[in-house]
Amino acid sequence: MNSSNDSLTKPEAFKYNIQVLERALKIFEIISLSKSPVTIQVLQNATGLNRTTIWRILSTMIESDFITQLPNTKQYCISCKACNLLSASSASSVALVEYSRPEMEQLRHLIGETIMLLLPERIGARTILQLDSFETIRLKDYTNMVTPLFGTSTGLVQLSFMSDEEIETVFPDKLPSYTEFTPTNREDILQRIEECRRDGYAYIIDEYNQGDSGLSVPISLNKKLVGILNIAGPTVRFTKDHMLSYIPKLKASAARIARKLSH
Repeated sequence: MNSSNDSLTKPEAFKYNIQVLERALKIFEIISLSKSPVTIQVLQNATGLNRTTIWRILSTMIESDFITQLPNTKQYCISCKACNLLSASSASSVALVEYSRPEMEQLRHLIGETIMLLLPERIGARTILQLDSFETIRLKDYTNMVTPLFGTSTGLVQLSFMSDEEIETVFPDKLPSYTEFTPTNREDILQRIEECRRDGYAYIIDEYNQGDSGLSVPISLNKKLVGILNIAGPTVRFTKDHMLSYIPKLKASAARIARKLSH
């Protein structure tokens, strides 16, 4: 006796395959547009599909690394792989934010300065989460703003993950000068990129905004930059020695975030 699948005619089989794809795309769309992780119940209410069908589709997308299931809540969000493929905005970077937030809260409690999470884009890095210092004098809100490749510690981190050929394509004929301390010499910038590659961090003092200092480290998966962790504060309080003393803590936080993203 033929199985039910064997008895399908070609048009019926084609229709069935398209239906599965439509369901999977609908589920992916709901998850990617959500500003917070979603449950199977939310997906069931939104699609009208039964739990078994949704679970099977989610399992396939998790296996293909397009969807991530958060271990503590068992909720679902799109993966960093999907974010990168879609050039995702902050609203789509739920997994990165979810895993980074606890680390950032610990850093803010320890250091007392503003902690930022940035997502690399072509022309800079976009702040997708900012935890402000509890001090009265602190940085402005950079949420959803793109900091440039040149003149910033986040930019140096981004550039350090580019090949020399890629750097040439983004290197401007004239480097921007934001303050009197912004480096505008090409060789100086290239040297700092090499130092960032070697040391795994970058910092600036008064170079982007006079009166502000910042320290950045990469969050990387398989040698690919997926995020940037940054600490910043007023230079009068967040001095060079003070700032650099937190490099091990910042690197450790970035490493833990990367490990969680890889699971």
